Amino acid sequence: MNKKMYMFIGALLGVLLANSGGAAADQVKLLVGKTIAGEYNVRVNGTTLSENAIAVDGTAYVPLRSISESLGANLAVKGKLLKLQQELLLLMWLLKSSHKL
Repeated sequence: MNKKMYMFIGALLGVLLANSGGAAADQVKLLVGKTIAGEYNVRVNGTTLSENAIAVDGTAYVPLRSISESLGANLAVKGKLLKLQQELLLLMWLLKSSHKL
């Protein structure tokens, strides 16, 4: 390959790498410089979690992984999707309720 081809491939890879990292950092950039209005303990079924929640500009940010684990749920992160599943509680809710599917 000639020198121009190497430069083109290098520039293309640089652009791709630069854009992929920016998407993940967008949410963090939204919080940079913001004032945390409060830090709160999180209690699930009477047990206080070790991680705290925060409030920033009227929005609560909670430790979802800790909450899901304390409830016995599975949390999966796939791209920009957070998937939270808890089959046992859904089954218990269906058995207790009079709702029909």
